[in-house]
Amino acid sequence: MIKIIIADDEIKSAELLQLKLQKFCPGVEVLQVFTEPEKVLAYLENNNPDAAFLDIEMPGMNGLTLANKIRDKTEVVFVTAYEKYSLEAFRIAALDYLLKPIDEKYLISCIKRLEEKLKLKSNGESAKKTNTQFDKIAVSSAEGVHFINLRDIVRVEAESNYSVFYFADKKKLTVSKTLKQVEEVLNSYNFFRPHKSYIINLGYIKTYIRGIGGVIELTDGSQVELSREKKNEFLKIFEQV
Repeated sequence: MIKIIIADDEIKSAELLQLKLQKFCPGVEVLQVFTEPEKVLAYLENNNPDAAFLDIEMPGMNGLTLANKIRDKTEVVFVTAYEKYSLEAFRIAALDYLLKPIDEKYLISCIKRLEEKLKLKSNGESAKKTNTQFDKIAVSSAEGVHFINLRDIVRVEAESNYSVFYFADKKKLTVSKTLKQVEEVLNSYNFFRPHKSYIINLGYIKTYIRGIGGVIELTDGSQVELSREKKNEFLKIFEQV
């Protein structure tokens, strides 16, 4: 049974989420509903829910501030009526970002991702090296908010103060985030930064070409430079024999 808590200053909204969870996600138990975000902090001192579903615009302490305080203790899912906070959710590395009114198919998908992540933790696998089919991140571009499957990202390249995502289907997406900001999110998953200008998905590596640092060839045919400083770290990942 997956155990969660809900924090939303609008009790009717929290109750509606609870009802949808009961109807569409029978493997979930709601331990507690909070209308005051400060009380979540006290609750987590003695309790360990699997996830916290947080509204964002709440009085006193908003959901983003609360998430930053608790993300090391539990998974965070944002439930909000506003798309404008998606970039901040991206930075915090929330498990999901659900928009009100919640569509049940997205809620079910969220719970599946949570279940998969909990299984990995219980099996003792490193959270840094997970790249499951359920994980998503939210990024914002000039066109709007994009919810991206991590497994679809081949590499990310720096372009001035922007970052360009390259995908397995040959598409690309430019976002107004520096590569360092993108790295803060992706380094919790199956990604590696071989050079100051690149982040790569380890699942798409094809060949390593030896050199002072070397060159990494990816399955889409692209090549990225491996800096001399990162060479030993890279080779250690694969325990070369």
